[in-house]
Amino acid sequence: MIKSHSLIDGVCVCLLESDFSSLKSHDLRKFSAVVLKLTLQVIGWKTDTHSHLGCVCVTQNSSQRTTGQQQMALSQITPTLFLSGADAPLNAALVSKKGITLIVNATLSHACPAYPGVECLRVPVSDLPSAHLGDYFDWVAKRIHGNCGGGTLVHCAAGMSRSPALVMAYLMRYRGVTLQQAHHWVQESRPCVRLNAGFWEQLLQYEKRLYGRNTVRVAPEPPPRTPQLARPQQQRGPLTLVPRSPLMSRAQVTSSASQSRRGSKTIKV
Repeated sequence: MIKSHSLIDGVCVCLLESDFSSLKSHDLRKFSAVVLKLTLQVIGWKTDTHSHLGCVCVTQNSSQRTTGQQQMALSQITPTLFLSGADAPLNAALVSKKGITLIVNATLSHACPAYPGVECLRVPVSDLPSAHLGDYFDWVAKRIHGNCGGGTLVHCAAGMSRSPALVMAYLMRYRGVTLQQAHHWVQESRPCVRLNAGFWEQLLQYEKRLYGRNTVRVAPEPPPRTPQLARPQQQRGPLTLVPRSPLMSRAQVTSSASQSRRGSKTIKV
């Protein structure tokens, strides 16, 4: 029997020793508990063993929850500018509490909520490096800057790529900061920010247009690793490696080679 208890700061699952009563020996029960504990540690969950109770208490690590909570949360960039994922704008009480009067929805399919006195703009861009998010940098920045009567919420699906890029473009355009400073500004408020390579490239172009220079260099992605092949015989000159066919096992290769040697004839000259 598995008993689970929800805690305020995580999830606790208690597996009592009696739960292993169907097993044959105490050693096997102990072994099972150890295996469970090691498995949970591998996936990043904190475990505490109480020997007098014979149980394993599992508490979700706070770092495991951090990214998910950040994606759900509303991050404040300036006193009137907020950044979030797709859930925050659906919270009418939160929108009202923050005084938000403009919502920028940088998704293709998430709904724009209809609130009295709140305008919703759609930026129909997918979270792909090939998407032309840069086409909306000026338009969105002007709308944020012009929304003097209330707060602005910029969001995408997770608040990690599209919406942070739009906010960084606004900061460069109207707050007079560089791309490096804008990224640091946004990431301090929302550590889960992870822009894709295409959006970085478009922001670099935007910074170059505004300031005539770039302050950020995006490191290229490492090339894909090639599979390790059998060590070739030492020889001089260039070497061409031919991978073994995945359809033929080592035993089949050996068998084919033996049959070839038996069927061949030796001609003496």
